[in-house]
Formats: sequence, structure tokens, C-alpha cells
Amino acid sequence: MSTQGESFPQITKSMYHPSQTSQIIQKAFRNTMTRTQTSDGITYHAIGHGHIDPVWLWRWQEGYEEIRATFRSALDRMNETPDVCFIASSAAFYKWALEIDPTMFKEIQDRAREGRWNIVGGWIVEPDCNIPGGESFVRHGLYGQRFFRKHFGITITEGFNPDTFGHAGTLPQILKKSGFSTYTYMRPAPDIEMKYQYLHFQWEAPDGSRVLAGCIPICYDVRPEGLENRFYEIQSQPYRHPDQKHEMYFFGIGNHGGGPTKKCIRIIQDLQSNPNNPAICFSHLTRYYQCLTETLSTESLPVVRTDLQHHARGCYTSHSEVKRLNRRCEHALMQAERWSAVGTVLQNLPNQQENIHDAWETVLFHQFHDILAGTSIEAAYHDVRNAYGSVLWTADKIRNRVIQEISKRIDTVGEGRSIMVFNPLPWRVSSPVRVPSSTKRFLGRSLGILDDAGQEVPSQEIAGQQVGNTDLLFLADVPGLGYRLYRGVPLSGTPLKQESNRMLHVDSGLLENDYWRICVDQHSGEIVSLFDKKNCVETLERGLSLCVMADQSDTWSHGIDGWRVEDGRFQLKSIQVLDSGPCMATLRMIYEYNMSSAEIHLALYRDIPDIHATLYLNWQEKYRLLKIAFKTKVSDGKATFDVPYGCIEREKTGNEEPGQSWIDLTGSALTTSGKSTPYGFSVINDCKFGYDILNKTMRISLVRSPAYAHHDPARVNTSEPVRYMDLGEQTIRFALVPHSGPWQDAHVPRKAWELNERLWLHQESAHPGDLPLSASYAQCDCEHFVLTVLKTAEDDDTLVLRGYESEGKQGQVTVRFPFWDREIFFSVSPHEIKTIRVTPKGDWGIVEELNLLEDKVER
Repeated sequence: MSTQGESFPQITKSMYHPSQTSQIIQKAFRNTMTRTQTSDGITYHAIGHGHIDPVWLWRWQEGYEEIRATFRSALDRMNETPDVCFIASSAAFYKWALEIDPTMFKEIQDRAREGRWNIVGGWIVEPDCNIPGGESFVRHGLYGQRFFRKHFGITITEGFNPDTFGHAGTLPQILKKSGFSTYTYMRPAPDIEMKYQYLHFQWEAPDGSRVLAGCIPICYDVRPEGLENRFYEIQSQPYRHPDQKHEMYFFGIGNHGGGPTKKCIRIIQDLQSNPNNPAICFSHLTRYYQCLTETLSTESLPVVRTDLQHHARGCYTSHSEVKRLNRRCEHALMQAERWSAVGTVLQNLPNQQENIHDAWETVLFHQFHDILAGTSIEAAYHDVRNAYGSVLWTADKIRNRVIQEISKRIDTVGEGRSIMVFNPLPWRVSSPVRVPSSTKRFLGRSLGILDDAGQEVPSQEIAGQQVGNTDLLFLADVPGLGYRLYRGVPLSGTPLKQESNRMLHVDSGLLENDYWRICVDQHSGEIVSLFDKKNCVETLERGLSLCVMADQSDTWSHGIDGWRVEDGRFQLKSIQVLDSGPCMATLRMIYEYNMSSAEIHLALYRDIPDIHATLYLNWQEKYRLLKIAFKTKVSDGKATFDVPYGCIEREKTGNEEPGQSWIDLTGSALTTSGKSTPYGFSVINDCKFGYDILNKTMRISLVRSPAYAHHDPARVNTSEPVRYMDLGEQTIRFALVPHSGPWQDAHVPRKAWELNERLWLHQESAHPGDLPLSASYAQCDCEHFVLTVLKTAEDDDTLVLRGYESEGKQGQVTVRFPFWDREIFFSVSPHEIKTIRVTPKGDWGIVEELNLLEDKVER
């Protein structure tokens, strides 16, 4: 925080009292109701607003000035007209105002105390509300609300994302547990994009949490010349509850327009003075909801138990890089935070909370909806790439420091080279790891692997990252949030024994182990059989199909429900065995389409049932969309999509849908004996967010290449130097998870976290030490609770744990801290996001439940 901000008194958290806000508002509005409302009349609340995109058709530096100018203009209008109010969201905007103009910030504080400047939103920015992970939404509330508590003495109660392109159905729980009671938005629009009974409703998350939601009538933005007509249009909007006596009427010009203008204010005053008009008052969002709920019972409103979609479906895929970097940064910061907490408790290392906080806020800012959705100009993404790079560097430094501190205390004296494998997740993970060729320096060209008990571990050479050298692959088994020491030992000519009762076979077009038999068509390069040997079920009719779709839509894909017309498919050029050994077997398929090329490495393992596919794509097509398709053998299936801190079932319409890391289709399939059995198929990925499911076919959108910031009805002239998105190379990783029974039995959410946070290898020199050869610092064995966060608390040195119930089950959760021989217990309800505080320097058994702002939950 800028030290300039300390030149005036700050309101501290201890000064905050919830009733103060209501009292201030009541006083401020005693004289603003210009006409007494009749028993059957409606009062229209003229809400001053200036929508600001800090990045869109301009870079953030221009957005910085735009915020300063808009805030200054709004204050000037309020000084000129005492009745006028103004609403503004986004803690990042207020931080910039504090940084550049502390005097103006003090004016904003004064107007907020008067009840005329209404802070809404309470998050860092108005983000995309489909693409960020669940923890990102938690941090928006945690860091945003803490800023407003510190500088304004209030907890914001009005959630506000008017321009966001869709809203995940898990948000009501996150909002409720972050202090919000209402949620105002504009998209999706009534009828065109979503069916509404009324524009106000109770929005309910899967866990039962509710907030009062309100869709802004028509638009949040209007120019003066359209302001009067907008007033009359709103009066006739058909989605008003019959008992509703108050209505929102937004005015003001956004994005370089300065918000409420003098002309806007005069027009509203003229409307007020016309005796034929219904009542109009200058108002703001908090006052509006207060008046609405005083005259309308929320229990009379319908309950909506789904996400709010769909607007701009192309934005689930536009600009692959920003979406891939966002997910990488989210997971990198959660990993760094867990290891930092371990380092603080174990090593008394300096608390990295401030650095982590700053890095999180960098990620949160770049989740702004026009950035993360992929709809900004190309130059903006150069800035975004630099910002994400700084976050990854910060996370790597924090993680590396703790790993180095732990490793230097382990007794690594022994034969060969010590290979430390670290598990960033708080449950045991068994997964292949790659030992780089540099490990073999001074040890000879052939290495074997021993575990921490000196037992031989199967390993094999695989293609290396340096020309002329090979890496070594083996299966590591590592306890939760912990490490295990392995050794690379030189082979003197006699290989280590690699005996096993399990089989692993690969041939051109065939992969097989004890779990699966996969056949790849020699002409198309598609999977034409994925046979479950244990359950005797054929799971796939065709898979790994690279389908090129015609896509003439703009960057947002306005007016598009889905992509149904294939322009062609990638054609197989060659298929070969890439890896064949005691650990892993891999087929390498090379494809071409027009000017583009692709390579898929499909892998099976001897000792684990994982099926991995890695796609190396060089995409050179313009105004096309690429999907990867899996036509399953699942009948009567239900489609489930991973969403932030939860999941949702949707209809199998073939329309494009947003999701996080995985999708699933579960119904029934036939065994080889003709018996129908419950069965499903999941696909997990590490960087994609657009999906569709129709009948038995699941597809993931991989890349689309419209022009940057192309908005209908503008036309693309190819004679001009147009720049297109996503041309070039990218790597995408998948895990295929056929499963007997429901996806919950396969624990798909945990598998998705394992794909996105893989085991990490560290080489260590030989030295004595006092730490064991293997250790776990946190282990959650409840498979339907995904423990995602272990961090130091914001205000003290206690530890905060957070996770979510991922399978719709009630249960008791045990989290063990084996290194300290401690454990804690707590209950969890279906779909619940749970936050817990423990005191590692005191009695670990004392467990306090917190809300998402880290306030104690009073029962």
C-alpha cells in the first residue's frame, strides 16, 4: 500500500459496525424521494454509474487514467447536485485512486460516509465469472473486502458484475460467505440468452446458500440522448414481479465517458418535475435493495438453482494463452502458499504472505472479464503475459526456498544422486516423474532408481529434453503435502531387476495393460476401441478425433449457441511406438490439416490405471475452431461439468458450455455378455474451458482464431494487416477416465487436481541431516473433500485450511499432520466450501470454522 494513503485517518476494522451503513443511508435519503409513492405505483431509482473496463480496446495505463478521470467527474457532479449518488466497484480501482490522488480518495471516503458514494462489488475487479477457479473467487472477496473494511469501515453487501458474460452456479455460496447478500448483473439478457420469470429472484448454490439476484433492466449504460427513452422502456419491461414497487434505472456513460454527466442529471431532474411521470429518485444500489426488500418479500420470488448463462460462448475458448496462464498461476500460488505455510511452521522461515497477497492480486486483476475472456486488443496481452510471468516467478521462488530448506536437512548420504520428489497436494499421489538427463552427469549413462528403503523401483529411459540424451521415467508414490527420497544409482552393466506380475504391451496401433486395451485406427489415428478389461466394457466408439469447425463468428461469438459444421478433420500421417518399457508404453501419432500440424502421445502405465494423452499443436488456421471429440458407448447418460469449487449437471444439447478441468458422461454401457451396467466416461484437461456434449459424444474446444477484438457488425478485410488469435504452438494434456458406476466412485475431481498440480522433482547433493527420508505435512484421506488451501491467516500466525465437498455427500473429514503427529476433525455438508482455522503453535485440536473473510462463524 502506498504510504501516501497514510496522510489521512483510516477507518480501522475495529471501528466498523454494520448498522452504521444503514443509518447513514437513511439520513442521506430523507430528502431525495421527490414524490410520495402511491400504493400501486413504482419508484424508479436513478443510479449513477460509469462502467469502466481498465483493459479492453486500450492497455491498463490508459485504464488507470480513465478511473481517475471518472472518479473525479463523479465527485464534481455530486458537489454540484447534492441529491446525486454514484456507485463504483473494484478494489483495484480504489487502490489506484489512493496511489495517484490521496486527496481525491479522501473525498470519496467523505462521500461514502454521507451515504452518497456507494461502493459495490467488493471484489478486486469485475472478473470473468466462468474461467477463474473457485479459490480465485474466494480471494476476490477476501482481499477486496479487507481493503474496503480498512479504508471505509464497511463490508460490502452488494455483489456487482454487470458486464460479465456468465455466472457460475456455485457463486451464491462464495458470495454469501464473503459478506454479500445481493448480486446485480446484466448478462445473460432475458429471453435472448436465458429464460426469466422475473428479473429478481433468489439465486441458490448447490449447498443451499442464497443471495437476492437482480438483472439490470435493458443496460447499465446509456448516453444522454437515449436517457429519457430508456426511462419509458424500463417502465414497460415485462419481467417485473407484480408486487414490486421499486425498479433500477441506471444512468451514466462508461469507458471514457465520465459516468453521470451534467446533461444526464438535468434530464432526470426534468423527468422528476413532470407530474405525469411515476416517482423517480436519485439513488444507489444499497438503497435500492433496502427499499425493494422492505416492500417485497423475497420468499415470494422464484428460486433459480443453476448458473446464469449464456452470453458470448466463444469467450470460453478465445485466447488460449491467457486462460492457460491463469490456471497455471492459480495452481502455482496455491502450491507456493501451502509450502510457505509449512516453511513458516517447520523452519520458522519469514512469512511470505505479503508477496503471495500481491501475486494473487495480480492474477485477480487480470481475471477482468475483457482480459480473461480473450476480447481485448493484442497489445494488452503483452502486458498480461508479463504480469503472469512475474506471478509464476514469485511462486517458484517461494516454493523453491521451502523445498531447499527441507532438502538441506534430510540425510542424503548414500550411493548415487538423491532425487527428492515433492507432492504439492494434501493427499497421497502415485504418478510418473521424469528425471532429467543432467542427473547422470559423473554417474555414467545408465541409472537405476532406489526408493527410500533401498528397494528397486522400475524405471525406463525415455526421449530427453536435450538432443542426444535420454531422461529417466519412474513411478513415484509420495505422501500428502510431503516428499520422498529416491536415489539414482549407476548401473555397472547389470540392469536392476524389473520383474512384475502386471503386463504392459505396445505395438503399432495397440496399447494394453492389466486395466485397458486401446486400439488406434491405422488410417485415421483415432481411438476406435478403449476396452475396460476388469469390467468387460467397451467404453469408446471413437476418440481423440481432431475436428476443425467452421467459425465465422466474431471474437465473442455473439449469437452463436454452438459449433456444428465440420470443415474437416486432421489426417494421420504416421503412427509409431515412442516408448516401450517396464513403466510406460506410448504411441506417437502425427497429423496434418491444411497449414496446421498436431502430434498426440498416448500413454499407458504398468502399475497404475491412468490414461494420459498429450497434444502438441501447431495451429495456423484463421476463423476456425478446433475440437477434440470422444464418442462414447455410454447410453442414457447425464452430463456433468466441473465448475469453480463444485460441479453442475446440464442437458446434452450440443451447445457450447463453460467448465473447469473436467467433464463427465455417466449412464450405462453393455458388457461383453450383453448385460447393462452403470458406467461413465470423464475427460480431464490442464488448460481448456469450453465443452459440448450431444447424445454420446463429448467434445472439448481447444483453440479458435478470430481476429483480435473483432465485434459484430464490423467486417474483417483481409487486405488489411489483421492480427489473429492463437496462431502457433501450444501443448495440452488430458487424462481419460472411463469408470464403472458414477464419477463420484472414480473421484474425478481429485484426479483433475493431480493433473493440474503434478509431482515436482528436486535433486540434492549428499549431506547428513535430521529430517526423515519421507514425510507428510498434511494428509486429507476423505476422498470426497478436496483440500485446496493451507495458508497462514491474514491477521495472525494461525493456519487456515480450506476445501470443498466435491461429490455431493455428507461426511466427516479428518486432516492429519503426520510430521507433527496431530490431526483435526470436522463435518462437511454436500457441496460445502469449508474454511477452518488451527493453531499449530498451541493446541492443534482447537478447530474454528471461518467464513471466507476469515471471520469466526458464530453458531
